[in-house]
Amino acid sequence: MESQQIIAALREATSVPAEAVREATSRRDEMVPVLIGVVARSADAPMPALAGEDGLVFLAVHLLGSWRATPAYRAVADLLARDVERLDMLLGDAVAFTIHRVMFNLFDGDPAPLMDLIENPAADCQVRRRMLDTMGMLTVAGRIERPAMADYLRRLEGNLAGDPNGLVSSGWAELIAQLGFSDLRGAVEQSFCAGIIDPQFLSHEDFERMLADAQAGEVMAGIGDEYRPFGDIVSELRGWTIRDDPESEADREDIDQEDIEEEVVRIAESLRQREPALAGWDAPGSPAMAFPGMPSIGLGGQQTVLNPYRYVGRNDPCPCGSGRKFKRCCGQWK
Repeated sequence: MESQQIIAALREATSVPAEAVREATSRRDEMVPVLIGVVARSADAPMPALAGEDGLVFLAVHLLGSWRATPAYRAVADLLARDVERLDMLLGDAVAFTIHRVMFNLFDGDPAPLMDLIENPAADCQVRRRMLDTMGMLTVAGRIERPAMADYLRRLEGNLAGDPNGLVSSGWAELIAQLGFSDLRGAVEQSFCAGIIDPQFLSHEDFERMLADAQAGEVMAGIGDEYRPFGDIVSELRGWTIRDDPESEADREDIDQEDIEEEVVRIAESLRQREPALAGWDAPGSPAMAFPGMPSIGLGGQQTVLNPYRYVGRNDPCPCGSGRKFKRCCGQWK
């Protein structure tokens, strides 16, 4: 494959194109500047000009990360500073699940771009939170000195503007715990008392547990591969949808909402009869968690809670009413 054929294959992919990735990797020196150019243009191009480029940009960022192409560090950081709508279109779920690991690989020794993102009140809050995780990973790896990291986290106390839901502040407190910085416990306590940290993102009990784990040697433990450097792109993104297939999107839009709700009730009834406490969301006595418009049913005076996310598409409006797409709101945590 020539470089332009590789680019065309990446642009059209709906899942990771293994052959194109192999070809790109075999021509890495040639492809790195090409892919950096793709990322740089995507940060500044008008949104209409990016139609059809989402898969290409997504794969470019992850390929550069898997190659540890440090010259791409600032181009990707510049893209991450852009508006939520742009990031949603180009990177989707990567913002929540992989971008901090990619940025760890791209780090060129200067933490300033990471700090700029964390402190940027106009940047996406999920990006800001994940860049805190990147800095934590770099600290564990010895690429940022622990005293310097502790000083930086101390300086951030009360200075994380543009965080209306407390997601960034929760990430700040969690990182203090994950790194075992017990000297900063008082600052975190004050933030809890002031209501700056939202318990839905980090409870006081979880903070104390993570801090104790870190002091016992489990530093930046995370869940699964959460805090490991991004690896081989084919293995890492196996099963991911790189971009939405317009035909499948159109098919889903044709589904009648009443039919969906009837099916939800039928499935819930069947599941209740087989396993009343399936997954914990229909346990007897549990408070209702269904969102508006989602049905709930009960037997014997007990209220059964239906899984409110079963038929929510990743690009549908989030059922919580935030106005954001599901994949950029509650879908990040479910």
